[in-house]
Amino acid sequence: MQIVDVNGQPSEEWRAGVRTRMKASAANSATQLCLFEQWCDSGHGAPSHLHAVEEILCVRDGQADVWIDDKHVTLTSGQLIIVDIPACMHLKDVGWQVGREGGN
Repeated sequence: MQIVDVNGQPSEEWRAGVRTRMKASAANSATQLCLFEQWCDSGHGAPSHLHAVEEILCVRDGQADVWIDDKHVTLTSGQLIIVDIPACMHLKDVGWQVGREGGN
């Protein structure tokens, strides 16, 4: 068992307009899970990408446009989506803070 003080985890800019704070990853001994929090400026998000594992995308505040394969949804505060594998997804901020969870 390991306790991680996420308040002490720094955030970093992953790409323009996107800040990320890792909460659990290989860096602090997680082996099958990655948990991070992400903040995106309006109009920014994640480009199209594939995952080898399921991903949970949870919008904590605001809205996010999410595309999975050829389907589009808009998530609002308090909603989450489970992204199956294999799937191609991308997302864009439309005024949001997001917490994303996924496995390695």
